[in-house]
Amino acid sequence: MSGGLAVSGNLLCIAFGDARGRVMLLDLDDRHPVSLWPLDPSDGGYSDAAGVALDHHYGLHLADTVNDRVRRYTAFGRRLEDLGQPQDPGEAGARRLDRAGTISRPRDVAVLGDNIYVVCGDRPLRRAVQRFRRDGTPLRPLPCAGDPELEWLKPLGIASDGSGIWVCETGRARLLRYRADGSFEQHLDTASPGRGATEPIRCAPVPKEVSPTGGLLVVDQGERPGVLRFLASGEYRGIPKALQEAVQPPVLDVVCDHRG
Repeated sequence: MSGGLAVSGNLLCIAFGDARGRVMLLDLDDRHPVSLWPLDPSDGGYSDAAGVALDHHYGLHLADTVNDRVRRYTAFGRRLEDLGQPQDPGEAGARRLDRAGTISRPRDVAVLGDNIYVVCGDRPLRRAVQRFRRDGTPLRPLPCAGDPELEWLKPLGIASDGSGIWVCETGRARLLRYRADGSFEQHLDTASPGRGATEPIRCAPVPKEVSPTGGLLVVDQGERPGVLRFLASGEYRGIPKALQEAVQPPVLDVVCDHRG
């Protein structure tokens, strides 16, 4: 089972799945469901909803891990065109997957401006963080730490902070930040002697309305599972009181579970 949460304006999207991915939209002002629907089944009748992002037009972008694509819907459940180019059956192994525009086992998705970003974290690939225009045109993938020859190690989470993109590179226990043009900016290590081994799997910016210092919330499934908070400088901070109830374990179980 996997899943994700996304908010845009007064709309909350909850994505979850077992044999079929499902989407629920909630109106935060009226506190009632707007819609609920299953993802269309693909080959074999299975689908998944591993991560979700909402754009400013309330369009939904869902990472379907089972079917190697990002599914796109309107807020009313009308299906739009999917993202992801087909794999080339004439090429073997990683070469077939490691191409711009090819999505392999997507885990999470983010939107920044008119670009859509997808993390494919199941195997080491140089192009494991794909980037598309809204119309589906593939762009240059994000290079791992700015090095186009370096393979990503298990990037499982991705999020936009409004001006850039953060990627959770779980295999190296770090967060990488990229500018809107796709260039690498910085990295933050999540491990420390006091916390032991960490495995960052999801991240989300802290709204300024909640804490003036902002920062980044990180879901960690390492030796001491929980939620961490970092400032952009890399300094570790506690969770703001306004968010403490929202990040209790039951919510983490809904957001994602990569242990299976």
